[in-house]
Amino acid sequence: MTRKIIESNAPTVKSRFQAMKKLADNKIMTGTIFMPIIPFIYDDEENIESVIKKTQESGGKYILDGGLTLWGYCKTHFYKTLEQYYPDLTAKYDKLYGDTKMFYDYMSKVHELVLKYCSKYNLINYIPRPVVFYPKYLQINKKIAEDFYLKAKELQMSGKGGYKEWGYRKTAWILDDLKQNIQTIYKEKGINGLKQIKGIGETQAKRIEELLKKYLKKSDC
Repeated sequence: MTRKIIESNAPTVKSRFQAMKKLADNKIMTGTIFMPIIPFIYDDEENIESVIKKTQESGGKYILDGGLTLWGYCKTHFYKTLEQYYPDLTAKYDKLYGDTKMFYDYMSKVHELVLKYCSKYNLINYIPRPVVFYPKYLQINKKIAEDFYLKAKELQMSGKGGYKEWGYRKTAWILDDLKQNIQTIYKEKGINGLKQIKGIGETQAKRIEELLKKYLKKSDC
């Protein structure tokens, strides 16, 4: 499909990657916010790979992908643009966005393609948390919380969120709000100490224990 320019006043793709290269050359972490990936227009595998490859070549370190959401004025405006440039796609959008399961299955497939090419070009699909800017005694809490946030994100992107996704988010919030060093709690009281933290159950405690051992192996966790 020949792609038409539907954001005529936006910076060109070329200029965006040139800016990325300048930032990367100056040791500033950068990457591509690859969203929204517009269905039936920019979602083919060739385009997804080319964006990720160009990100890597321009010094980018990450890709953040996301789908197109349509509601309210956003939907009204998008459909007007769609009818102007791609009128033959209107029926496809009605079908895709009118079926929740179909939509999440579609988004999951697109996300899997992003993960595939992130792996190929050695990029990550998230922005690492700036853990070093937190007080040192809280840094391990923030690092472990990041793991739970990323688990929740992957469930959301796969369309399999629900209670499990929110369980991961809730644990991440608890760890972010915790004022004690999680390593200290574990060293003093073991896994039972982790379960004494309000909101942390058996499953979450075991995962935290695994992560502590992973991140603090050299510290004799």
